[in-house]
Amino acid sequence: MNNKQSRGSGKKSYGHQSLRANARRIPQITKANATSMERNNRTKPSSSRDGYNRTKSSSGPRGYNRASPESRPGIFNPAKPEGGIGSARSKPKSNRKRKAALPVVNNDTYPMRVNKYLAHRGIATRTGADELIKSSKVLINGILAKLGDKVTEKDKVEVRGVHQKKNYIYLAYNKPRGIVSTNPQRDEKGILENIKTKTKVFPVGRLDKDSHGLIILTNDGRITDRLLNPANEHEKEYIVEVDRKFTPAFQKHMEEGVDIGDPEPTKPAQFKKLKEDRFKIILKEGRNRQIRRMTEKLGYTVRDLQRVRVQNIELGKIPQNSYVEITGEDRTQFLKSLNLE
Repeated sequence: MNNKQSRGSGKKSYGHQSLRANARRIPQITKANATSMERNNRTKPSSSRDGYNRTKSSSGPRGYNRASPESRPGIFNPAKPEGGIGSARSKPKSNRKRKAALPVVNNDTYPMRVNKYLAHRGIATRTGADELIKSSKVLINGILAKLGDKVTEKDKVEVRGVHQKKNYIYLAYNKPRGIVSTNPQRDEKGILENIKTKTKVFPVGRLDKDSHGLIILTNDGRITDRLLNPANEHEKEYIVEVDRKFTPAFQKHMEEGVDIGDPEPTKPAQFKKLKEDRFKIILKEGRNRQIRRMTEKLGYTVRDLQRVRVQNIELGKIPQNSYVEITGEDRTQFLKSLNLE
């Protein structure tokens, strides 16, 4: 390098000496900076969401410190992350003990306070039940309840002015011959006059006076139209005996439909021969005296007609003029077929 005169000086070697001095300083400054950076990397790790220590170290990939964590206690080891890379940030375990779950206790023990009884049945909260009692709206066995009164399983609890779900009942009744289903005239006997039930019920549909078999009794007015409307095509099964041996043509007409004088012929039915003069038929409609009118139109007379099934409810071995309550799976299936369950 050529020696140049510095400004304001006559010395020719000033610039050359200055470069040498700077050359000696440069490595010293670089070494100091490196030492400082390394110290910072060890003492000032930055936190990150994924548990790695982000630093300004130039060793390894940018943003990660690959120095041995064993020599730096308290530093997370990126070589063995808990739960794998991308796992949620580990949280320090708390020494706080969790409360043990309380055991489930059956509180339906009698005698119990009437406000608790009403709360368990969803009528009101205990506080709300107390307000009902104060308002003289709660009766126990017909007597006004007082705050603190207790009830047993046998007690009848009523709440005035509060809608309570009606207890529907369904009975399968075996109607004998000679009993009319509804509206008895003069010396006739009706079903409800011939039996006794705990709940007031009515027959759904009817069987004529000379027919016998299954009829449903209930206090649920919702099922009447659902069960009897021919558009719903609910099944009713009968066993029929006629006055003589029937022909294949008779069977065909009974299956395909018969013009009995109504605006439309009867709907197709399922027919099964049992004997030469006895058959089983399944209808999906219920016109007045339908089977008798069908057979008469074809030149036959019914000697005996018994209904043995309505939907899934079967007559079985129920004695005549007796009934059994429809419960359990039979009840559930019956109501489901009527879209009521």
